[in-house]
Amino acid sequence: MIKDPLTVDLISTIPFIIQTRFNDTYLSHATGFIYKSKDKNYLITNWHVMSGRHAQTKQPLHEHLATPNNLTIYPSIREGKFCQRISSGIRIDLFNEERDSFLWLEHPEFSNEIDVAAIELENTHSGVLVNINQVLITISIMKHT
Repeated sequence: MIKDPLTVDLISTIPFIIQTRFNDTYLSHATGFIYKSKDKNYLITNWHVMSGRHAQTKQPLHEHLATPNNLTIYPSIREGKFCQRISSGIRIDLFNEERDSFLWLEHPEFSNEIDVAAIELENTHSGVLVNINQVLITISIMKHT
């Protein structure tokens, strides 16, 4: 069955590119998605992406031992009935101003032994950040109608 070439599966609007950086220097790229909980948006990605360290050995992943202090993400936003990627990116600081404490959340019991991390996002755009919750609910409703 051939789908209309303009049809986009809603789930494909969820994952997006993350660029890891030290100040303005690009280090690497990864993927992530947004999860909404209690009216707050969170970036969900791997712990090794936010820390810049190997998930098992905890050694820096970058060839020059650099670790990120910020991320730039390129999620989708919804404005009315339209959805589009943010082309300019959103910068997310990973550490507090003193750089002595990271801002991301880790597993409450197993900490960084679980290679998943989350960080709260401020809504800095006029549109609504597209999160996996709303897309999964929409897909579920579509399947049951």
